[in-house]
Order: sequence, then C-alpha cells, then structure tokens
Amino acid sequence: MKNIPPRRLFIFGLLLILPMMLVLAFGEQTREEEPWPILAKKTAEEISLSQAWDLLNDPSEGRRAAIVGTELVIEIPAEEADKLTGLFEAGAIAGQAAADKDTGTPGGDRPKVPGLNDSGTYIHLTAEMPYPPSRMISSIVQDAAVDVRIYEPINLQPTWTDRIISIVPAILIIGLLIFFLTRGATKSLGLSSSFEVIETENLTQSFEDVAGIDAARSEIQEIVDFLKNPEEASRLGGRMPKGALFDGPPGSGKTLLARAMAKEAGVPFLTIEASGVNQLFVGAGAMKIKRAFREARKRAPCIVFIDEIDAMGKARGSSNSGAGDEKETTLNALLVELDGFDAREGVFLIAATNRPEVLDPALTRRGRIDRKITVDLPDLQARREILQVHCRSIKGAVGLDTDSIARSTFGFSGADLAALVNEAALMATRNNRDWVDLESFEKARDRLLVGLSGNQRKLNEADRNLTAYHEAGHALIAALCPHADPIEKATILPQGRAGGYVMQSPDADHSYETRDRLISRIRVAVAGREAERLVFGEGAVTSGAASDIQQATRVAQTMVLKLGMSKQGFLAIDPANGALVDPQNPPVREIRDIISSCQESVRSELEENETSLRAVAEALKSRETLSGEDIRKIVLG
Repeated sequence: MKNIPPRRLFIFGLLLILPMMLVLAFGEQTREEEPWPILAKKTAEEISLSQAWDLLNDPSEGRRAAIVGTELVIEIPAEEADKLTGLFEAGAIAGQAAADKDTGTPGGDRPKVPGLNDSGTYIHLTAEMPYPPSRMISSIVQDAAVDVRIYEPINLQPTWTDRIISIVPAILIIGLLIFFLTRGATKSLGLSSSFEVIETENLTQSFEDVAGIDAARSEIQEIVDFLKNPEEASRLGGRMPKGALFDGPPGSGKTLLARAMAKEAGVPFLTIEASGVNQLFVGAGAMKIKRAFREARKRAPCIVFIDEIDAMGKARGSSNSGAGDEKETTLNALLVELDGFDAREGVFLIAATNRPEVLDPALTRRGRIDRKITVDLPDLQARREILQVHCRSIKGAVGLDTDSIARSTFGFSGADLAALVNEAALMATRNNRDWVDLESFEKARDRLLVGLSGNQRKLNEADRNLTAYHEAGHALIAALCPHADPIEKATILPQGRAGGYVMQSPDADHSYETRDRLISRIRVAVAGREAERLVFGEGAVTSGAASDIQQATRVAQTMVLKLGMSKQGFLAIDPANGALVDPQNPPVREIRDIISSCQESVRSELEENETSLRAVAEALKSRETLSGEDIRKIVLG
C-alpha cells in the first residue's frame, strides 16, 4: 500500500462507493407493511369535517379512524354502507356496495364506488382539518366514540424525479473531486507548469558560446567533471557539491552559463521559475518543488536550475503579509529536498540571483548550496571575446574593429552586447548596406544608451542655440578635467528625450573609483547649466539639466552615505537609522556642499575659457555632431 499513490487510492474508493450510492437511490426499497391510513387515502372520498364528526360519534363495530398530518381518515365496513344514505344522498352507492357484498364480485364492468377499497370490504372517507389542527386533534381523540389514532405523514415510494434530484449533488461532488485530483488541481494550482525539462540534445549553447568566464572556469569545470564521470571525480573520497549560487547583475549570463554546463556534461537541464512557484494557496509551492525534484531524481544525473531564487528564498520572517506563510512553506520544502537527496545521486542545483544579501542563511549554508560563483560584468578583454562570439552570426565588414567597440561599451553586460550586435545588424539592413560596419555599431550603441534617434523633434533656432552652449559646457569641462573620462562625441541632434548629449568612454576599465574621478563626474554634470547661466543669464536657465541634477545628486549621495568621502567621516550612513544621522549636520548638507563646490569651480573655469566655450558651441551649431578629437583640438588649440 505504501507504493500506491494516495490519489489512486482515493479514486479506487470512490469507484467502490459510487455503485452503493446508485443501489440505494434506484434500488427497490423494501418496507414493512404500510400503515392502513396511508393505503386508505388512495381510495378515500372527501367529505366535510361536520360529516366526519357525525361518523366518529357513531360507535359501530369495525369502524376506525386515523389522523395523518392535517387529514382525518375514516374506515367503515361495506355492510354499513346503507347508513351513509342520509349523509351523502348516495343510495346508489350504498346499493351497489351491498350488491357487491352479496355477490362477492367487486370491480369488473360495474361503476366505481367512491371510497370503496380494492377488495370491496371497506369504504374510506377523508376530511381536511384547519391549520393548525393541534387543539382539534386533542378534542377529536378525547371525545370521539371511535378509536382515533395519530400517524406521522409517511411518503411512499419516491418518484424517479425525487431519486434523480437526491443523487445529483453527490454525483457533482464526486465529479469535481475526480477532476481536481486528475487534471483540475494540477492546472488550477499551476503544478503542470512548475518546471521544464530540456533534454541534452535540445541544448544548443556550450562553453564555446560563453565568453568572459575565465575567473570561474576552473570551478565550473570541476562540477562538469563530477556530472560526466562521478566515479573518477570522487575516487579519493570527495563528494559532489549539492548546489552552486550564481551571483551577478542582470544580463551577465548566469542562465546561459548553466545551460552550457548541462550541455558540456551531457545531462538533462531542468529549470524552475522561482517567481511562479509561490501560489495563493499555502502548500501549492511546496508541491511544485517536490514534483520537480522527484522528476530530477528520475533523470539523474541532471542539473536543476532555479532562476531568480530570491523570489522564493528570502530570509524567513521578513514578510508580514499573508503570502509570507506560503513563501516560507515553499522555502522549507526546498531545504528539505536539498537535505533529502544524497550528493551522489547526480542531481546538482544551480540557483541564480542578483540579490544574494536577501537569501535565507539556511539556504546558502555548507551542505546545501556549497559553492558561490560570481558572474560579474565583463571587463575589456571579456567584452572583446563576447563580441567575437556574437559577431559570428552576422556578416561583419572586413577588418571590423571589435576592440574599439569593446572600449566604448564600458558597463555593458553580456545581454547588452548581444543586443548591440543584433541592433547593429538591423541598422545596417535598414541602411541597405552589404556588411555590418563600425558606423552601424556606433549608431546601435547610441540607440541603446540614449534612445531612438531621428528627426521626430525639430528644435527652433533659440532652443538649438541654447542646446549647443549647454552641450559645449559639458564637453569643455570634460576635456579640461584631467580625471574625467575621454569624450567619445558630442551632438545636438535630439536623441530620445534628450535634446543633445555628450558621450564619454573610459580609456580603461577601473576596478575602483577614486574621489577625483567622482568629483569630475559631478563637475561635468553641472557644467551644462553653468554654461547656460554664463551666456544667457540667470533667468534664462532651462529644464534641460534635469538628468544632470539627478546624476550629480546620485554621485554625491554615494560619496557621503556609502563611501565615506565627506566630512561626515569614515562610516556608512543609513538615513532611516537615527543613530547614524546627526540632526545638527545632516547628510543632505554635506551632499549640497559637494555639489555647490563643484559648481563654483566649474563657473570659474568656464569664465576663464569662455572663448573655447563659444567656439565649441558654434562648431556644434554648424556641424551638429563633433567627435572627441574635434573637441580636444578646439579646446586645447
């Protein structure tokens, strides 16, 4: 019995109970002999209540009466039928009843005698009593000369309609239970879509399609070796880890790397979407997890991949909502499964997240998810390799300089680079080119960073003049500041929501940010409005610096609250924690001082180089787009 699923046992029990219910509903019902007043009502003739009272006051032998509900039933022997002549003016009835009694041949072709029973031995009469009849019943029972008995209303054989109506609710309930246990429950709770299994032959990406993972290559290869040849990998007694946590920003290639591992190891890939596990009903998520791991054991060795595990693996007790119980139940089921399957079964769990700090400590402890692999944004060399991988699928121009593309895409993730290559191919197709060249990549990069370019908006001459000086201010300070990133280009063509922009590209990847570099970002951000103020006056400043204000505030806030680069001291400040905020010197004052200091220095530098500022602005108005080299020539003479 232990090996029979509970659902099959339940269905088997229903199949046994259902015939019994049908027999009870449709089978012939056996009863003891029915009470006489019920049989008498079938042939009774209706009389008035006063006539019935007269019959009850006549103490003749063989006469009896009964009260059934609100009806009074009287039975009189057929030989006394002549006594009814005066009551009903029924001489014919009485004579016929007597003749039937003498001949002993009731029925046949003779007329039907009202009130005569089938055997022709009694005449049955009935009278309706007013409601409620309780006081009258007491009076009749006490004062009648005939024995009067009281009976409860008794229904005889139920009709077919009554039988069908009685079993319809039971049939509906049984049908719903079978539906939910077979298909309905699986679909309504989402259990049928709790996981997806991809066989090895359907996996397309391998390590050749994954670039920029040199830092984690050795640890990933060790897991692949365990899955491919567990006996050789554990010959010295070591065991395969139960799981690995892939930590990294969105688009860094965590899912791609997991698929490549399954392809290299030659094992099935079972994926679970963590955001779709938790359901409205408590326990549904746990059922999903159990079903997924049950399937994984059948297909072992295999890789189980849970994407965005923070959706179901947050620290327990952190949610005050009703959904917290369901999430904790689902997490507990996952923890039990991680403890339940032996490490040598060949089931390896890979969990991916970009918020490892919110995960429950019990999930990432040793013995459950043993490894933590950080998949970070690609550096310059990794970007070159990723671009080369994706450029294999397009028709690139001969001698395409992927190095320059990699240098100008600092901060791009692997997904961003894939989108860049695809957008460049589409851009070259729209321009009727035979090859994807460097210009197509530059336009595609601008479109991904800034937005859709084109001539949707036309600036009038005044706005065009103001935009030119605004962007010239950014470009001038970026060219003069020794710690600022080099200028890629400046344009006054509307791009997305921006009327123009200045693009900077770092000449090298930096693992750390210095205070000088952060200050230079703030100085470049505030330079646009300071140029407007210098050329057009205080009252002519515009709303074009909205994004510049956000950028300057974000950098200064990071310096004060997280990096300890202010007079607040060497500490991280949480504005929500009163113990870390000095009311006499709040962080906002320090943030304002940093930005104000940058504004003053930029204002002085623009006044000293006003000639260069006007030269850059005029060049932008005439040419609309300037390269970084053009700007440096104008500024530096």
